[in-house]
Amino acid sequence: MFVAVRRDKMTEMFTVDEPTAEAIRRAVEDGGELAGATRPRRHFPLIADNANARRCVRVIASSAQMTPDPLETPLASEAPA
Repeated sequence: MFVAVRRDKMTEMFTVDEPTAEAIRRAVEDGGELAGATRPRRHFPLIADNANARRCVRVIASSAQMTPDPLETPLASEAPA
């Protein structure tokens, strides 16, 4: 999962692994958005303030884990020849 933060005409992006994202989602479910905002600041010390942390939490909490569907079949164009 990627999280982008806009700052001074530059976009900063970082990735969040699934265990960290799940911990953030769990913190939001248990204690709300403000409680969830402390979790990314713990994992990513360059997030300097609660406003940016809350923005990141909203993105992470609203996204679901994206796993490939094992029953999905490849398209005919992708099938080996």
